[in-house]
Amino acid sequence: MPIRAVFFDVFGTLMPYKNLPRHEILARRANLVGLSLTPEQVKAALDALASKNMGFAIAGQLGGEDVPRDRPYWVKTFANLLKTAGVQGDTRAYATDMCDNFLVAEDFYLDGETLPTLRALKQQGFIVGIISNAPKGLAKTLDKLGLLPELAIAVGSQDVGIEKPD
Repeated sequence: MPIRAVFFDVFGTLMPYKNLPRHEILARRANLVGLSLTPEQVKAALDALASKNMGFAIAGQLGGEDVPRDRPYWVKTFANLLKTAGVQGDTRAYATDMCDNFLVAEDFYLDGETLPTLRALKQQGFIVGIISNAPKGLAKTLDKLGLLPELAIAVGSQDVGIEKPD
């Protein structure tokens, strides 16, 4: 059976993050939604979570259960991070806003080979797309970076409610 389509993940491949430490990115996201957290406060919160074996990547699991990394997971993760950083009160609204605003195009850049590779694949007759465990708004970010016109499809897990590999 011949190959007819090529799908890419987007983060760290076609569209890497600018070289910013995680705590700086997360502080920026918190401040985009109305908080005033310094990168140092976020780093201290990340370190505190790690010291409790609650690294950022598993902070949404809270009880140690294995859960899909869907929107509720990330809201829980961000809420726990904010609480650990000292944000008072209900952090879920801020955490939800952080999820909704996570894909800030200015924090990404296109790898130099991205557009030539996508265009070459299209010229060879392949269907080209992206499938990513991405927050809501992936298509908007791809469009800002000039990628969307090169794709037949772009699927972000939080836009469709299911995560790779499902």
